[in-house]
Amino acid sequence: MTKQQLQRLKNLAPLVQEYIVLLQLGISDKGLLLSIPEAARILGTDRSTVELLLNNPDLPRMVVGRSKQVRIPVNGLLAFVNKTSKAWF
Repeated sequence: MTKQQLQRLKNLAPLVQEYIVLLQLGISDKGLLLSIPEAARILGTDRSTVELLLNNPDLPRMVVGRSKQVRIPVNGLLAFVNKTSKAWF
């Protein structure tokens, strides 16, 4: 295996790991938008915890419709958790 091939595999590892996590959570579409209760279920927390997390501007969100419901992109939620969890160690 060449150095270039090895580097390509190393670059793919985080993407494969993220895909495995999505499959374990029962999510097959990375572009999926989650409601606050759905995000809470994925994180293993309650709704109020996700609402507190939404105070952080680094967590991506969208406001949908006239009722201004908040939706969180799956890939944004996973990236946010990955980024903030690295700060703990």
